[in-house]
Amino acid sequence: AGALRVLLVGPQGHGGEDIYVRTLREHAAPGVEYISAGSFHHGAPGAPCRVVEEVLLNRLVHPWLIPDMGFRCLALRDRFDLVHVHAHPVRLAGLGDTPLVMSEGSSSAVYLHDYLNWDERALGRGYARARWLYERLRIHDRLLNLRRVSRAYVFSRWARDINIRWGADPAKIDVVYPGFPTPAPVDRRGRTSFTFLFVGTDFERKGGFEVVEAFDAVAARYPDARLVLVSPDPRERNPDRVIHSW
Repeated sequence: AGALRVLLVGPQGHGGEDIYVRTLREHAAPGVEYISAGSFHHGAPGAPCRVVEEVLLNRLVHPWLIPDMGFRCLALRDRFDLVHVHAHPVRLAGLGDTPLVMSEGSSSAVYLHDYLNWDERALGRGYARARWLYERLRIHDRLLNLRRVSRAYVFSRWARDINIRWGADPAKIDVVYPGFPTPAPVDRRGRTSFTFLFVGTDFERKGGFEVVEAFDAVAARYPDARLVLVSPDPRERNPDRVIHSW
């Protein structure tokens, strides 16, 4: 038997979401061949992008719904054994009976509630409106429209509970913890100084100021402690990440 051919659709250039998709592609399991769709307005061999449809959905529909990853629209022309979509709501012409798996790291509810300050009522209205439209436009989504999705998964039980709370089908959503090789434990016995590392391309949204505040308390007790920040300069308002990155 040949390799399992998987069409992989996911964000490119979007922080951890991009890293996760690249990690899947670059470390495919034995017997799995990923055919990766490009970014917006690009498709994959055997799955071209329906560009006009994608542009119209993102220009005319997306602004009226919840802030989320933009829509992807592809047409399956070749045979795939599986379609895996990460983070994006998606329309897939020619899907037929091909299994569809969707995934995301956390939940859009976290972004809406914690970062955009949507209250419970706004979340309920936004999700209800988006779900109604997704179902009628046949847009598959890892939270809002799982009718045609074979399985969906998130990275934690906490994220699963949030998605179920806002309407995801509990019979279809699983937890798959992201894994990576870990180095051997470091022997810290006898050490008197410690260095803490913070990495975040969006300093404020990633909690950079809370880290600095917490480190102030640490440094007051342990003067030899160090904090290393890898991020855009937090003193710049909306800094360009290339020009101002450290």
